[in-house]
Amino acid sequence: MKYDIDSYLFVLFGPSGVGKSTILRYFESRLGAESAPKYTTRPSRNTEEDAQDFIYCSSDNFPTEAILVFESYGHMFGIQLDAIAESFRKGKSHVIIVGQSDDVKKLLSIYGDKVVVIFVFCDIPILRDRILGTSNLQRANRWTAICEELSNIYSQLGCVNFVINNSNSLERTFEQVDTIISKFNNPSNSSMPACKDIEFQ
Repeated sequence: MKYDIDSYLFVLFGPSGVGKSTILRYFESRLGAESAPKYTTRPSRNTEEDAQDFIYCSSDNFPTEAILVFESYGHMFGIQLDAIAESFRKGKSHVIIVGQSDDVKKLLSIYGDKVVVIFVFCDIPILRDRILGTSNLQRANRWTAICEELSNIYSQLGCVNFVINNSNSLERTFEQVDTIISKFNNPSNSSMPACKDIEFQ
């Protein structure tokens, strides 16, 4: 089932490893939202997901037109603004992942009320196991930077509309996403909710 709602830009952010990409894929399948690969200088992990989500380039040939650039974990990323505009032109929502709340604010300055900000998190012991238990050494070496990011996370929550707790099963995570989507499927909802914590215990 695809929900019949107005076009929105769903923006997912949160620490590395909390499951943002999984939730992005669910928005695509459940809502019919579109996404577009981001440009990045980050080395490829040679996975199918990386090939789908990123266009790899060096800092020397990084595009500059119709791109919103941000930095995350020492690498450049570029959001294709033309792809967002094309989704809206077709009457479709668009979903993206960004690094921090400063990147969210840039998108808010461009798209205003079209932006729905969703902060994704999971319990720290679960996150630690996901990161340090990975076979990807590059990602495991990022744990120190993630811990530093977590220590400053509360200062970034002022722009958030919804929070997803991805500590439990995917079924419960997707229930939270469906609850968020349902709020935009109700014609009586004429304004964006304030920071809202939607959790299923």
